[in-house]
Amino acid sequence: MRPQVGGSRDSALIRNQQDAGREAGPDHLPADQATHERLRVQAFESRKTKQPIVDELFASCMVERTMADGNQSSRGIGPRGTMSDLYVTDIVTWADVQAELLRRRAAGELVNEADIDWPNVVEEIASVGQSQVDAIESLLFQAFVHDLKAQGWPLRGDVDSWRADARGFRAQARRKFRESMRQTLNVAGIYADALEAVPDTMDGQAPMPLDRRCPVTLDELLAPPLAR
Repeated sequence: MRPQVGGSRDSALIRNQQDAGREAGPDHLPADQATHERLRVQAFESRKTKQPIVDELFASCMVERTMADGNQSSRGIGPRGTMSDLYVTDIVTWADVQAELLRRRAAGELVNEADIDWPNVVEEIASVGQSQVDAIESLLFQAFVHDLKAQGWPLRGDVDSWRADARGFRAQARRKFRESMRQTLNVAGIYADALEAVPDTMDGQAPMPLDRRCPVTLDELLAPPLAR
């Protein structure tokens, strides 16, 4: 039998090289970055497979990468790192993690309640509804501005275009409107803002007298053209 050369020293070297290869991850990425990317893929796949990888994903996301003087380094945010920290540093991953936690909770699974970032979840849900209200307010504002310009300068050649644009904005608002928004929409306030946006003059001509108080209700604004 051929005698072994190097013995345990060579074996240890081989094991160290294998460990280094495993830590390097796919495509020779640094270990923590490779793990983070793998877990991102798993988070996406878990939407279909429901694999419980949330805890590992969160742990991976708690490593923040920074660039300084052209050299890459890793800086953990420490044991006090929370989902609120992830909300600030990586909202996309935060949303993936929170959605998966809430799906599992809704399905009756036990989850770590501390990982559900309730304050920011509530804030994001509320902001979704507010963004829809904001969109309708913007459309009604534009409709008012165009109608007011047509009212203020009725002899200009732009009148038909202004009226058509106003109808288009109202149509979009009508399509987006939900009855639950009724108490939130301040039509009088939107009209007052539109008055402020009307120019003082056009080609040196002041506008005709404009209604200083909103002359229509929300229902009248959103009514189909044939119903008005």
